[in-house]
This record gives sequence, structure tokens and C-alpha cells, in this order.
Amino acid sequence: MLSCDSHYLNSNRKIRELIVVCRNEFLPLFNGNLLKLIKSISSLITPVGTTDSEIKGKLGSAFDWSTADSTLLGIIYESLIDSVSGDSSKKGFRRRSGIFYTPAYITEFLVSTALDNCLSVKEGEIPRIIDPACGCGAFLITALRDLKIRFPSLEPEKIAIEFIHGVDTDPGAVEVARMSLAIECGFPANKAVKFEKNVRQGDSLKEFHGANREFDIVVGNPPYRNVKRGIPDNIRDFCIENYRTAKGQWDLASPFVELSLEHLLKPGGACGLILPNPVLLAENYLPVRKIIRENTPIAFGPAGEPFDDPKVEASLLVARSGKSRGGSVEVIDGKGGKISRVRKAGRSLFKRLPFMIFSHLAEPDLLEPILDKIEKGGLVQLGSLVKLRRGLEIGKNDKRVKPVSRGGNLLTGESVSR
Repeated sequence: MLSCDSHYLNSNRKIRELIVVCRNEFLPLFNGNLLKLIKSISSLITPVGTTDSEIKGKLGSAFDWSTADSTLLGIIYESLIDSVSGDSSKKGFRRRSGIFYTPAYITEFLVSTALDNCLSVKEGEIPRIIDPACGCGAFLITALRDLKIRFPSLEPEKIAIEFIHGVDTDPGAVEVARMSLAIECGFPANKAVKFEKNVRQGDSLKEFHGANREFDIVVGNPPYRNVKRGIPDNIRDFCIENYRTAKGQWDLASPFVELSLEHLLKPGGACGLILPNPVLLAENYLPVRKIIRENTPIAFGPAGEPFDDPKVEASLLVARSGKSRGGSVEVIDGKGGKISRVRKAGRSLFKRLPFMIFSHLAEPDLLEPILDKIEKGGLVQLGSLVKLRRGLEIGKNDKRVKPVSRGGNLLTGESVSR
């Protein structure tokens, strides 16, 4: 019997080999889009190398799904989606679509911190949780595991069906999320039909706009799509018309923050989101930071490059719906595969920073005296004297950028560091 060891999830090559080994038992569990997906994978996988004795020794063995982690299906699906889509480009389908699988240490931190800071449920009540862009269900599984610990007397199936909800535009990912919940509840994956009502295909930005604030917790990893690329015209136009965060240079994650805090969460409910770095730091994303400020930021900080795409930097945000006077926000550091608590800072500090940025480098003891001197000392601010322009925009593939060393060197933002 082949046990599902996390050793086999360390690389896409191992995942492909794992599918080769268990394909005959894997296929009957699926239907619809997933069946087509797995069949497509069969013709794309490179056969297992004969020199890999560890894998070779397990060929032909049965696969023990009772030992499988419930997130395994999602890891397989999202790791191979580029191959199945037929997209062999460097950017790939997943990157262009802004789809990235969230590591467990991040889902666990965001779910537990949001639950710990939720004020919309009384003690002993079970919170209603939603991931409005659930993908393959990484956050849903983490939420179910957390609630199973907090409410040990309840059946996992009851918790999953009544209190955990997910929506995604990708029908294949939705099917994987249902099956993952089934496995986590102790059922065979083909019992995913149990979760068809609470995990479904749909567009949360459209369906829940103007919703009646029905949830206590919102968690998730919204798609990383900038308005310049990747957002379908119908979604872009809807967001521009209906979300105040969809202004200027914006990312699809911005309306998801607005949706969470102003349409999904009950007053006192909490969200835990992983977002593109610019949402918390770039000038153009001031509208979304105003919404965060209008509510109650609880914790934030950098997550480094947590995805398999090394060019995508992310930040973590936990916030509560509704305004709290004063108080502090916890600055965290999520780089390096773990979450560290750095310091606490007064929430008012970040309102005083340029463009209300949420900078993890802001140390109150150093910054507040400087800000006091600037604001109260009658000093002339640089912004009143000069204007900073974006200048000529040159992409890396621009015709004016040559791959040879003749001429002047081109410095990009990535060329500058502390």
C-alpha cells in the first residue's frame, strides 16, 4: 500500500510520479471536469525514470487514500493546470490568471488570527466562514480543521456543510475543494456531492455585491490580476462601476478587500487575506487602504515570496469589520516560511504616513517624533515644492531595451535594495 507522504509533494516531478503510481485508483473518484483533467494529464506525464529506485519500488502498489492529506488534490490540480491548459509559456496559465496555491503556514495563521479577533459571534457560537475565491479549498480545509479543534463535540460533516462556504469561478477547482472537504470529513472523495450547496461555482464580486453581511469570517487568497492585464472585460467593467477601490491602477484583490469588509462580514466579523504587496504599500492603492482604515486593521506584514512564482511578493492582512477607536495593530513578518510577531504600533500612526501605507518598517519610537516635528514645526514639505512623475515606462521586453551591454545600463525597481 502506497502511503501519501509529504515527501512526494516537494516538487512537481514527484507529484507527476505520484499520479502515475495511483492513476488507476485515482480516476474513479472523479467526474465532470476533473475526470477530463486527469485523463488529459495521462498523456502529458513523463514516465517515471528507471533510476529512481524509491519510486520504482512502489510501482504497481495500491494507493492508500486514507493516509492522503486532504489538500493533496488541490496541490496536484494547481501544480498541473498549466500542462493541462496546453500553456507552455514562461508565464503560464496560472500566473496570467493570478492563481497561486497558499502555503499551510499562511492559511493557518490567517484563519486562526481572524477567528481569535472575531467579535460577531457569542462565546460557544460557531462562526460562518467563507472564502470568496476558494480555488481548491486550502483555506476551507484549514478553517474546518481549526473549527474541529474549537468545537470537538460536533461532527466535522455538520461543521463543513453548515458553517464553511466557498465560491470560485473555476468549476474544476470547486470540484477539488468539495472532494478535499469530503476527505477531511472522513468520507471517500466521491462523496463530494454532500458539499455542492456550500461550495459552488460563481463570481463573488458580482453575486455578493450589496449582500446582507451574512458571514463572521472571510479568508482567502484573491486572484493576483492587475487592471492592465488578465482581468476579463466584463469583470473589470463591473468592478469599475460598483467598487470604489477599482480606480486608477488597481488589482483584482482590491475589490475583494472591499467586498469582505463592506458586503460579506457582519459588524465585528474578521477577515484574513493574503494580498499583492502593492495593496498595502503602493500609492495607487490608497482607496483600498482607506477602506481598511475605515474599519479596524488587526495585523499586517510582508509574506515575502510564498508562492512557486519567485516574482510574486505578497502581504498578509487581518482586519475587523467596523471602526474601533485608538488601539494598536500588530506588525508581523511572514517571510522565510514562518510567521513572526515584530511589534505593535498605534493604528493612528499609519494614517499619518504618506498615502496611508501599511509599512512593516514603521517603528513608532523613531517615526512619531519626526512626524510631530514635520506637522507641528511649520516645515515646508517637499510635496509642496516638487512633483514626482512616473517618467517613461519601459518594460523588460520593450524594443528600446537591448539584451547586449552597449550603451547605458537599465536600472529597474528590482535593482534597488537596502
